[in-house]
Amino acid sequence: MLIEKVWAENFRNFRKFGRRDRPIRFNTDGKVNLIYGKSGFGKSTILQLLQWILYGRCEFSEDDLVNSGVRKDADIGSDVTLYGSLTILVDGIRYYIQRRWLFLKQPGGGLRRKKKKDKNDQEHPEEYFTIEKENPDGSATPIQGEKGDEGREFIDRIMPQGLAGYFFFDGEQFIDRFEDSKNSNGKRLKEAIATLFQTDVYNVAKELLSGSAWSVSGMLDKGLSEARYSGFKGLEEAREAEEQAKNSFHRAEQMCELRRQEAKSEQKEMLVLSETLKDIPNQEDLKRRINDLEKEQESLRRQYDDLLLKIAASARSHFMSFAVAKNVVDAVRMKPDEIGDQEVPASLTKELIECLEEKEECICGHRIGKLEREQLERWLTALPPASYRPTYDSYLERKDSAVEHELERGFRDLHSLVEELVAKEERIRVLANKLKEAWERQRAGFDADAESKWKRLRALQEKVKKTNDSIGELSAEADRKKHIWEAARKRFDEALRQANIARKERYALSLSNEVAELFEALAKQRTLNVRTDLQQAIEEYLNKILVGAVKTAELSEDFKLTIREGDITYKSRGQAAVACYSYVLGILAVLKRFRDRHEDDILDLSDEYPLVIDAPFSETDREQTLHALSYFREIPKQIVLMSNRDLNDMVEEVDAGTIYVIKGVGVDAFIEECSYEDVDRYFAEGGEKED
Repeated sequence: MLIEKVWAENFRNFRKFGRRDRPIRFNTDGKVNLIYGKSGFGKSTILQLLQWILYGRCEFSEDDLVNSGVRKDADIGSDVTLYGSLTILVDGIRYYIQRRWLFLKQPGGGLRRKKKKDKNDQEHPEEYFTIEKENPDGSATPIQGEKGDEGREFIDRIMPQGLAGYFFFDGEQFIDRFEDSKNSNGKRLKEAIATLFQTDVYNVAKELLSGSAWSVSGMLDKGLSEARYSGFKGLEEAREAEEQAKNSFHRAEQMCELRRQEAKSEQKEMLVLSETLKDIPNQEDLKRRINDLEKEQESLRRQYDDLLLKIAASARSHFMSFAVAKNVVDAVRMKPDEIGDQEVPASLTKELIECLEEKEECICGHRIGKLEREQLERWLTALPPASYRPTYDSYLERKDSAVEHELERGFRDLHSLVEELVAKEERIRVLANKLKEAWERQRAGFDADAESKWKRLRALQEKVKKTNDSIGELSAEADRKKHIWEAARKRFDEALRQANIARKERYALSLSNEVAELFEALAKQRTLNVRTDLQQAIEEYLNKILVGAVKTAELSEDFKLTIREGDITYKSRGQAAVACYSYVLGILAVLKRFRDRHEDDILDLSDEYPLVIDAPFSETDREQTLHALSYFREIPKQIVLMSNRDLNDMVEEVDAGTIYVIKGVGVDAFIEECSYEDVDRYFAEGGEKED
């Protein structure tokens, strides 16, 4: 992991630590990044800022994290945001890390973390934490950790939290930890080294195997007792019960198959008889057919008689309208040549003509001769009866064909009934022919051989029906016995499985113990290799930095470092400081050796770690500082030095990366980039010069 950019808001004495558009940038090409600041200006704050962004915790309490000026300016009840952003490179891939905490200004002037409820209605501090991975096209994809932890396991993988104090450290505090033999530094250091070199993987595997061995041991008696499953005293009894159930099922299957064969033979005989008798009448069938035809014929005759009555009723109901319509239509359709050239006078009626026919002369005195009588006869024929006169006059007045339509509708109704009557007559005739044919076949005589075959066919049909019923019952019985067999087989399999479990568990217990011992041996061997290599590397850097007599480095099992020159044990703070540098340089050097020797083919080790140190040379002389700086540039892939003294006379301009100075006092501190030449001016205005 290499740090590329960082910026923050409202963290400790920095209202703004860089900006979103101009973050604090660090070189990742091996050059020395420098941050200068006077004592109390916030160099230690930068160390804690990096740890807070990565892990959400640091050595400061939550109450002291927010810039006091921002806290003072905030209104009561308003939100105060603490924000940090970090851009890192991991194996050449860029990742963006963001963390934000929300605080609420209290009436007393203090701040309290805002909280939110989870799905279980439990309150937790509200926090925004994301990690995004940059894609080849420049876009970014969020990393979601297991169980929704949003990438925390990713941070633990690239920089375990237990190691943070060894790569982001305050020089003076780090020296204090090495000198204090009564604190828990030894244990923490051993755990951190185990995490860094992943020797703890073997210990975790051993603990898991040891735990499973105990559970296997506890299951042995349970496995042996469950081998006598469901009242069975042993495997032999279970096997016998399974065999009996299997034989019972096979017998039922055989009986069912026998019935199927019988039914198949009977069906074959039925097929032959049916083919033989297909053209030979059966007396009983003929009787039934004649009876059915007679019943149908009787029903049709009743329907025929009912239809005749309907026709008669319809004719009676329409007679008057037929008669009136007929006379009216005939009168209208009468041609002029049939009644002469003279039209019928409007006042002339049938009654008047009949009266005139009985007289010799008209009431006007005109004599009624032969011609006149012929004309009256024609008029009489043309005129409808007196009772039809209103219909006739109405028809002449309307000048339409309503009367004709009425006549046609009446005839259509009558015609429909007549057609239905004709169809019934045809059906009766067909039935009569069928009856005649059936009677003739019945009178043709009795065939004893055919009747015997018919009787056999009916018997076979009945027998096949009973056989099929029997097959159904036998199949059900076979299924029931099959289930019994399967249950017995499962009981036997379970008894056998439990017996095998007991045997396998004993073997698994023995194997687990052997593998646990192997992992324990591997863990001890790898730890020994790491301790030996680390001790050699530390001793090498000690003698390079502390020139003079040969120094000996000794690492205890807890990785506690002791420096000796002959029989003398060194305990000065300057030597302790050099021991700290040698320790960290030794760790990075051994990581590189492990990778070069391919000892991490299984365990994924990395030697890309940043080294961020605050006040590293407060306890060392100039010569020791120069030696330490030379190796700091050589071993770590990235180094950031924070100092309250000018290091220009120790770090050449060509070796310097980005350079920043901290300005401002208290809550208004800020950081800005400067050139190599500006460093001298910065310290000339009040900084101290390195001796």
